[in-house]
This record gives sequence, structure tokens and C-alpha cells, in this order.
Amino acid sequence: LLGIVLLVAQQVVGDGAQTLYGINDSVLRQTRAPQQALARVNAGIRVVGLVAMLLGAGAAALVGELVGARAALLGAAAWLAAGVVVAWWSGLGRVR
Repeated sequence: LLGIVLLVAQQVVGDGAQTLYGINDSVLRQTRAPQQALARVNAGIRVVGLVAMLLGAGAAALVGELVGARAALLGAAAWLAAGVVVAWWSGLGRVR
């Protein structure tokens, strides 16, 4: 029963956070990019994201093979935490 409750709670929190991220991402791009270049900016962001995902999957496989799954997951969590700290201190939240 606890497992079901935790899975449902993760979906509610995770999906809500993903929705907020998507809205903020779109609004930030629409307000910062010139109207005539918005389609190119959106396409560029999508291409960069997909290439980063491809490279990340390959790097994850390589790191997982070299250091093991547990160490790779701990390293990924540390990189994620470092990214949050960098974004927080970069002033990104104060962009208008």
C-alpha cells in the first residue's frame, strides 16, 4: 500500500513540476526571442536538447560500464544537484 501511495505522489508532484517547467520554458523563450526568429529559436533549442540526450545516453552507458551502475547513478545525482546550484546562483530566476 505504501508503494502505491508513493508512486501516485511522485506522479502528482513530478507531472506538476514538469508542467510548470514547460510553461516557464516556453514563456521565457517567447518573451526573450524576437518574434520573427521565434520558430528558429524553438527549433534550435529542440535540436540541442535532442543531441544532448543522445550524447548523454552514450556517456551514461560508458560511465556505467567503467565505474558500475551505483557509482554512475550517484555521479548523475551529484551533477543534477550541481546544475540546480549553478542555475540558482546564475540569476536565472530573476530574468524578466
